[in-house]
Amino acid sequence: MIVSLLKKIHPLILASAIIAALYFVEEVWTAHYVWKSLVKIMFMLLPALFLSRQISFKPTLRTKMAVILGVIVVITVICAYFIVNSQLDLSHIKDQLQESQQLTWLTFSLAAIYICLGNSLVEELFFRHYLKEHRILSSALFALYHMTLFWGWFSVPILILALIGLFVGGYLFATLNDGKTVLNGWIMHFCADLALVIVGAIVLGFV
Repeated sequence: MIVSLLKKIHPLILASAIIAALYFVEEVWTAHYVWKSLVKIMFMLLPALFLSRQISFKPTLRTKMAVILGVIVVITVICAYFIVNSQLDLSHIKDQLQESQQLTWLTFSLAAIYICLGNSLVEELFFRHYLKEHRILSSALFALYHMTLFWGWFSVPILILALIGLFVGGYLFATLNDGKTVLNGWIMHFCADLALVIVGAIVLGFV
């Protein structure tokens, strides 16, 4: 009965409500990262699994391109970090993460595995599968969702650049999938998250 009622709600409206709820969870609920992640998984997987068509992980003609672009993304992000590192003060981000999550090498490693493999898949199923009929708007929601997580970390110009980059990235993931699979976008998403995890490990002093 609940599923039938949810199917009557436009996907973009339901997705916006879910993102708003997850923002509340992230900013107001003072729970551990693990519990917040479980709530996110539940909220994002339910529409993807029960309110949309069958999910495909089949390789397509664009899969090879996704792998190549993914490798380029990893190299570009890491190089960009070392180029702009001297111009950015990331100590406040490090202190904020250490204080809120009490990160150790072990907990960071476990979180990194989840982010690269699990979180990327959950987001692809939600933004690129459930919302695959709305490529532009799903890319905008993808960017806005991540901005709620990064808000307060960087200056406004950098946030705007990040917003544009996330929108372009989301649209690229969807284009690579072309409505036929989630594999290609997942490959790209995995590589992007891997690059950020590597940079995070450097910033936090784990490597």
